[in-house]
Amino acid sequence: MVGWSRMSIPSISQLVALYRDTLVADTDLQTFCTDNFSKACTHYVGLDVKKLPGRAQAPFLSLVPRAQVDGQADAMFVWSIDVYMGVDSNVYSDYQGTGSNEMKGLYLCDEMKGIVKDALDALAGSKNLTMDSVSFTLDSDTFPLVVGTMSIESRFTNTIGVSFSL
Repeated sequence: MVGWSRMSIPSISQLVALYRDTLVADTDLQTFCTDNFSKACTHYVGLDVKKLPGRAQAPFLSLVPRAQVDGQADAMFVWSIDVYMGVDSNVYSDYQGTGSNEMKGLYLCDEMKGIVKDALDALAGSKNLTMDSVSFTLDSDTFPLVVGTMSIESRFTNTIGVSFSL
């Protein structure tokens, strides 16, 4: 694990901004959305729980900073960010003629998650950042809107007077 001096550790809002800029510019994500939904991805930072993005805004990504744990006595700083993604697909398909009718939106949302993770992995490698833990859940309770949540935890080791940059 790479150490960071307190002065060089990004704030959670700086980390969200890096994620936002990376995802807005990602050509694989742009191609995926236009190929599958015939429109660009709608991007958000934050989440208005009184007016959540819906089918009209899909496909969408929403970056939500969740927690920042740090302090002078902490040897490790932990930042948590959720990435919500939504796709609109009311298509059921018979999987390879097996008779199993499956929601295409589940697969599309999972594929979108892979594209997002690849883009953020590339960012992490280029900026000396880490995504120490990534978990993903899918929710089809709002069908035909399928929403996935990627929870990312990044840890930064606090070191005194040393700053690494690759």
